[in-house]
Amino acid sequence: MNTLHWLPRFRAARRSLDTLASRESWSRSDIESFQLERLNHVWNSARVSVPYCQRLFRSGEVPARFESLDEFRATVPLLPKSAVRGCPADFMSRNPAPGRWHRTGGSTGDPTRVYWSHEAHREMLRAKYRMEQSFDVDFLDRKAFLWGHHGSFAPGWSGRMQRWSQSASDKFRSRLRLSAYRLGNDELDEHLARMQSFQPISLYGYSSAIYTLARHAAMRQVKVDSLRLCVLTAEPAPEFFLDTASAALGCQATIEYGSVECGLIASGYPDATLRIREDMVLVETIAQPSGLHAIVVTVLNNPSFPLLRYQIDDMACSPIVAPESGFTPISCVQGRDNDGLISRTGKHIHSMAIKHVLEADHRIRRFQVIQQESGDLDVQIEPFDLNEKINTDRIEQLLSQLVDGFAVRTTLTKQLAGNLAGKHRWIVSKRLSRPALA
Repeated sequence: MNTLHWLPRFRAARRSLDTLASRESWSRSDIESFQLERLNHVWNSARVSVPYCQRLFRSGEVPARFESLDEFRATVPLLPKSAVRGCPADFMSRNPAPGRWHRTGGSTGDPTRVYWSHEAHREMLRAKYRMEQSFDVDFLDRKAFLWGHHGSFAPGWSGRMQRWSQSASDKFRSRLRLSAYRLGNDELDEHLARMQSFQPISLYGYSSAIYTLARHAAMRQVKVDSLRLCVLTAEPAPEFFLDTASAALGCQATIEYGSVECGLIASGYPDATLRIREDMVLVETIAQPSGLHAIVVTVLNNPSFPLLRYQIDDMACSPIVAPESGFTPISCVQGRDNDGLISRTGKHIHSMAIKHVLEADHRIRRFQVIQQESGDLDVQIEPFDLNEKINTDRIEQLLSQLVDGFAVRTTLTKQLAGNLAGKHRWIVSKRLSRPALA
């Protein structure tokens, strides 16, 4: 047996799985009662210790305790993402549980800082473990990640320590980390060879990266016999992505929907549904003029940084309809959707590689990268302070290396123009035909 099983953290996680599984078949009244109880626990703390919530309560429009979920929705206003991004301290409890700050991916190229208590974060991880369990995958089984790492391009000792720490953690947890940054034929061949050698039970990665790997595996007629599950996440995953991954890699494929600030929102099930983890979050959908439905999330387990009716800026294709029992399905979530880039040698470069190059400089607030038809990159950078020095030479060098020598031009600007390419596309390629990825 894996010795990690005996560590207190993982023993507690294993004990929680039966409880998490049992909630999935609760009646609607039991689910809503549990949500209301957790909501009032968060609110009872937040209204006296969180500046934003204190102001809501003192307005006299929000009660000290909610008698129903309907009362909560009727009295608490929607919370724009921009409010949290602009002043995270306004949402931080004055008496936080032990934890740490996390940084979102920034779907507009503008990351947000959020605080998670260690216990709340571990509970979200256990909900992910429960999803894997439903596919006959244990959370300590060997796992491959087709992913990026925010420290990959960080300079100096800090960057080296981040990379060492990630490598050590992966070895400790029996994880194989494959870079999603460059996905040319050579890289994809190497990824498949390493997976065949490592024999992972599951593969977790960016939706478009797994889809690209799966298409390559089908072309090469290569399978990884040990695989039982592929989890596509962090990007939209249309049905043909799942079908391709399942057929080419010879395993079940599912979706995970979550975010850094809200944790696990919904997870896939073997019956091919994506269901909201309603013991962790309360989700609403609000109709928009476009015909889509805005997703609004209330996190139920993190009083240290409460997000109430948070507008995550993702959309669902249809409104959610709660069943009489079991967790509520949600369909066709549309979230972060960015182009990859094409290098001079024709290799696909995942958008997260570009993001991590720019995020390595914490003086950068927002950015937008456009690849012209010629292949050259135009990079607009909005720093927190124009008077601070941004190392644009280093950024241009790293990005040029990624795209095999195309020219990179950086421009500093006081404020990026609003949504030049749509909210979810902070990386745009005019060289890449978007349907070609489908």
